[in-house]
Amino acid sequence: MQRISLFFIVFLTLIPFYTTTAARIPNNFTDKITDQNILDLFTFNAAVLKFKKSGEINNIKNYDIDLLANILTDELKSVSEIKPDLKLILLKGLNYVSAKNQQLSKVLLSDTDAGIKSGRSLIYNQKDNIKMIKQNIDAVLKDTKYSRLWVENLENDYFTIKTADPIDRTNGTNYSISKEKSVDYLFSGEIELYYNQLLITIDVYSSLADRVIYSKSFTSTEETMSDDIRNLCSEVFPSVFNINYSRLSVSTVEGGEIYINDLYTGTTESNFNYVKPDTYSATVKVKEKKDSHKNIIVKSGKHEVISIKAGEPIPLQKVSFDIEPYGTKIFINSSYRGKTPFSEYMPAGNYVLEAKPSSLYISKRYTFNIEEIADQEKIITFHLLTKSIDKFLVTKKYLYYAAFWSFTFSLAAFVPVTVMSVDYYNRLGIAASSYNDLNESNTAFVDTVEGKKLYYTSEILRYTAIGLGIHCVLNVAWLFYSLSDYIKTLDKKDFIPIIEFRSGENGKEELQIGAKIPLG
Repeated sequence: MQRISLFFIVFLTLIPFYTTTAARIPNNFTDKITDQNILDLFTFNAAVLKFKKSGEINNIKNYDIDLLANILTDELKSVSEIKPDLKLILLKGLNYVSAKNQQLSKVLLSDTDAGIKSGRSLIYNQKDNIKMIKQNIDAVLKDTKYSRLWVENLENDYFTIKTADPIDRTNGTNYSISKEKSVDYLFSGEIELYYNQLLITIDVYSSLADRVIYSKSFTSTEETMSDDIRNLCSEVFPSVFNINYSRLSVSTVEGGEIYINDLYTGTTESNFNYVKPDTYSATVKVKEKKDSHKNIIVKSGKHEVISIKAGEPIPLQKVSFDIEPYGTKIFINSSYRGKTPFSEYMPAGNYVLEAKPSSLYISKRYTFNIEEIADQEKIITFHLLTKSIDKFLVTKKYLYYAAFWSFTFSLAAFVPVTVMSVDYYNRLGIAASSYNDLNESNTAFVDTVEGKKLYYTSEILRYTAIGLGIHCVLNVAWLFYSLSDYIKTLDKKDFIPIIEFRSGENGKEELQIGAKIPLG
């Protein structure tokens, strides 16, 4: 009963967390980059180290520790753009180059003229070190486009953050844990319990600077901890990531797809807690309606609430697909639409239709267009051409013969083996009975040399007969299936399509579907 109660407590505690998690605003710079080298240069890694318990540690529940780590992790995952200190960006670039070339790493880490101590202390001569790191990026990647893009955007807030799952607490130092997990920002801290009050301390450690760059303590309770942590994040993140984040809420009609800067963010409603002040383009897509667009200006430290209506309905043309044989799968613009026969309302435009029937028919792929919307239903009707049946017949005939002879041989072997098995079983029984009558010893007949021979022979024959019997049953199923398949194929041998593709006046293949539509 206590376990059930504890489960419901945990469940009810986690409900507000999972139902209020905000989405991540697209990073218009990094989200469209496909080159991994560029992504590595512009990505900082973060993780949450599960908090240390102190005070009345026996009364601090483990799920409080897990909940705290999960909330922090999810809040970090909703951050898309950051602006680290220039010194940290330079050290990030230095570490990236060092990781790419171990030999070069030794030179860089000992280059005291560049102001680098152990590869982790702050760089004091920024201009010289930008030039030095740029040259080494060129040397490692063999292409100047990477270093040029990196240098041009050093002071822009285009950098992104990648957050890993929470890390279990160990006895290691912040630096050793960060190095092992490849983390640039390590969020950790301590949770203390005194008289039902929680004292929570959050520390943000930078492995690049090798120091705690932010620390904050606050009091809370188990009931308000979730909201208190989120409120604190809205204070911590701007200080750590140097952006005065805003909030953005975009809503539309039920089921409407929301896109920010052409990147999908959700349906019906999208909430973003950490939005860089900037101008964003929002698009709402609703099925069978025109797209709606709106420019959004997000001001620093504000909460913008935007509602976008669905666009005007798109005129649709009813198109019926009466393609035989029925059951043919229809793909339009590479998207599966259904099996014939069926109807669908479609907007004006160009389409590529692909009909994929069973193996006995030839697939057909062609293009058609809907130029004007008419009241009259457009019908696409034809019968797919059959393939040459002769090769199918030969293959299926041989499969039938193979099934027939396999069944014949297994049956021919099953009968005598079964008879022999029964015979040896009877002989074993008679011999054992006679042996027991003539001998008063405690030795069983099967323990004698002759008894062992009869017993093992009988067992071998019995299991062989069982195996052959199973083989016969399977062969019977195979025989009837192959015969049925052969007859079904034979019925289609002389089949002639009732409607074939024909050539129009221009010599191209076309179909009559209420209008002449050429086939591509």
